[in-house]
Amino acid sequence: MATEPRRAWTTRLQAAPSAAFFAATWALLAIAGASRMFQDPGTFWHVLTGERILTHGLPREDWLTFTFQGKPWIAHQWLAESAMALLHRLGGFDALLVVASAALALLFTWLFARLVAGGVQIRWAVLISSLGILTSAGSIHVRPLLVSMVFFGWTFAAIADVEAGRAGLRRLWWLVPLFVLWTSCHGAVLGGLATLGLAAALWISTWALGHESPVTGPADALTLCGVLAAGMAGTLLNPYGVEMIRTWLAIVRSPVIAGYILEHASLWRTGSWYVVPLAAGYAAVAASCGRARWTATCLLPLVWLVLMLQRIRHAPLFAIAALIALAELLARSGAAAWLARHGIGIGGARRPAPVLARAAWLAPVAVLALAALNHHEGGPPLAGPQRARWPYALVPQLDAAARDLGSRVPVLTDMVLGAFVAYNVPGVRIFGDDRCELYGDSFLREWYEGDPAFYARQVAEHDVRLALSERGSRLDAYLRGSGSWREVASTPRASLFVRPAFAGPARAPRAQLP
Repeated sequence: MATEPRRAWTTRLQAAPSAAFFAATWALLAIAGASRMFQDPGTFWHVLTGERILTHGLPREDWLTFTFQGKPWIAHQWLAESAMALLHRLGGFDALLVVASAALALLFTWLFARLVAGGVQIRWAVLISSLGILTSAGSIHVRPLLVSMVFFGWTFAAIADVEAGRAGLRRLWWLVPLFVLWTSCHGAVLGGLATLGLAAALWISTWALGHESPVTGPADALTLCGVLAAGMAGTLLNPYGVEMIRTWLAIVRSPVIAGYILEHASLWRTGSWYVVPLAAGYAAVAASCGRARWTATCLLPLVWLVLMLQRIRHAPLFAIAALIALAELLARSGAAAWLARHGIGIGGARRPAPVLARAAWLAPVAVLALAALNHHEGGPPLAGPQRARWPYALVPQLDAAARDLGSRVPVLTDMVLGAFVAYNVPGVRIFGDDRCELYGDSFLREWYEGDPAFYARQVAEHDVRLALSERGSRLDAYLRGSGSWREVASTPRASLFVRPAFAGPARAPRAQLP
C-alpha cells in the first residue's frame, strides 16, 4: 500500500558502507563457518546425492542404506545437490564454504543496504542486520536451505517494492521462473508461494473494501491471481512432477519429524533464545506503526514469527522478512519517534542505497579459484567437518574392518553418523541417515526411541557385524549391553563395534535389576 510519494531508490552512493559490511560479514562467516557450517550431517548426503546425480542420473530409489535399499526415494533438492557436488569436485569443502559464506554475506549486505535506503542510520542498520544473522545462525549450514534464504529474500523484497510503489504488479511475473528454479532446489518454495498468496489476498481484500491497495481494479486482481497460479503450476516443472510436492508435504505433516528432529521443534523445546531480540524488536515496531501501516509488508513477518516459534527451522525466513519490512517501517514508526524523544535517533529521510563495489562481487570468485587450485594441488584443506565433532579417527579402522568383511557390508549407525560413514567409507551400506522422508513415521519412531529389541531385530535380519555409535546414545547402550558386540576402538564422541561371526544370533540386552 503506497502511503508516500512514489520514488525510485537510486543505487549510487559511496561504496564504503556496503563494502565494509560485506567484508566483515564474509570474514566472520568464513572463519566461524570453517567448521561450524559443517556440523549438520545433511552436508555429507547432499554431496553424495549430487555425485550420484552427476554420475548415474536422477535417483528414484535408495542406494545408500541396507534397510531401505531399492525402496522409492527421490532427490527433491536435486539441483542444489548437483551444484554442491560440482563445487566439491572443484575445491572440496573449501569451495563449498567459500560459496556459502559469500552468498550469505551478499544476502545480508543487500538487506543492510535496504535498511540504509529506508532511512535507518548506518550504525543501526549494522546492528539490525547483525541481529538478522544471529537469528539465522542455527540454520546456517552448507545445505540447500541457503538457496531458499536467497530466493525468499528476493520474493519478499518484490512484495515490499510493489506495496511501496517502487514497482508495478507486473514485476511479480519475474517470480514465476524463480519459483520453477526454487522448486528443484528446496521445498521452502512452498513458503514463498504461501507468502505471495497471503500478500495477494490482503491486497485484493483491501481493494474490495475500498481502501488503498496496490490492486486498483479487476485487471490488477486478475494479474495477481495469474502470477500466483503460474507460480503454483511452476512447481510441477521438475523431473519428478507431483511426487516432489507429495514428498514436501509428507515431511511437513509428519508428527514424528516434528516431535523428534530438534530443528523441526519449537523455540521452547530447542531453547534457541538468540532469536528473541529480533523477534521482540520487530513485534514492537510493527505494533507502533498504527493500523494505517499494517500492510502486507508489515504483517507477513509476524506470520513467519509465529511459524518460527512453532518450528525453529523457520528462523532464517523470519529474519529476512523482518529486515526487509524494517527497511520500510522503522524510520517512520512510533518506536523510532519514541526513541527520538529520549535522545536516540534511529532514522530519517530515505536516502540512496549504498552500492556494493564490483570488487566485492569478484572477491569470492578469486578465493574460489584459489580454493580449487589448493584442492587440485593436494594442499591442506582449510575448512570442513570439525574433527572434534566427527569421529574421523575411527575411519581407518572402520574401513579396514569393512574391507575384511567384503563389499557392500552393512554398518549399524546412529542417524547423525549414517551419512558421515557413507561419505568417508565408500562402498558400505549404512543403517540410515537423516533423509527422514525415506523411512516413514513408523520406522522413524522406533529408531528414535531406540528400543534394544528394534536394533536386535535389524541386526539379525541383515546379519550386521559392524557398528559405529555416538557415545551415550541408545544405540551405544544396546551395543554395550547385548553381549554380542565387542568395542574395538573409540574416541570421546563415538565407538566402533564388531560382532564376531561366532557370537551367535543378535539379542537384546537383558533387563538390569535395580
